[in-house]
Amino acid sequence: MHLSTHWTSAMPKTRISIFWLIGISLLLSHPANAVTGVAGQVGNIETVGSGGGASGNYDFRVFLATGEVICNGQNWAYLNTTDANYSALVAHVFLAKGLGLPVTLYVNQVGAYCQLAYLVTN
Repeated sequence: MHLSTHWTSAMPKTRISIFWLIGISLLLSHPANAVTGVAGQVGNIETVGSGGGASGNYDFRVFLATGEVICNGQNWAYLNTTDANYSALVAHVFLAKGLGLPVTLYVNQVGAYCQLAYLVTN
């Protein structure tokens, strides 16, 4: 017997419906700080050291070459050293800049600023 067939046949129909409704609602819900994407090429890169308030003072900042607004009127996105995947994202930014590859920056608006959520090399 196939595992998924056994599992669904053993569960009452109402439970299956509730699971589907919860799953669909989670997929369709958008948090207040929804991720938005802006495409371009990596321009300037700024880093902040401890003398400038790091860590936690928008430690790694990425601008697009065109100076395009990324979110909330800001033309840069940031990462803090405490952010998940910080090293991988920073390396990806440098790779894209070094090779001149177009990117899409996906950010969350946090307060007045744009926190880099993920990066796609186009």
